[in-house]
Amino acid sequence: EAEAAGPCGHPGDTPFGTFTLTGGNVFEYGVKAVYTCNEGYQLLGEINYRECDTDGWTNDIPICEVVKCLPVTAPENGKIVSSAMEPDREYHFGQAVRFVCNSGYKIEGDEEMHCSDDGFWSKEKPKCV
Repeated sequence: EAEAAGPCGHPGDTPFGTFTLTGGNVFEYGVKAVYTCNEGYQLLGEINYRECDTDGWTNDIPICEVVKCLPVTAPENGKIVSSAMEPDREYHFGQAVRFVCNSGYKIEGDEEMHCSDDGFWSKEKPKCV
């Protein structure tokens, strides 16, 4: 009588991420499913894997959450123009903000910047001079 393939079924997919198996290529005892997040997403918590144990998979399915950038304030003598932006709201990966200067001022620097996958803005905030 052949033994069952092991105690574990599929370890579970995570939104915005993928997993790879280490220590084997089937869902069997001792195999680890190691999760990585897509670009612009980061792992919530410390544990990025599940291991196939006698009782099934250890740990919960790791969660990937979108990377966020710090809120942006308007430059002095200027304003932010962007789609429905609230003051102080959080921006996340891929979102961009654009700046315009008040009448009589001209922009010095870049008029647009976006939230990068590392959680930092792609450019410095411009000045209005």
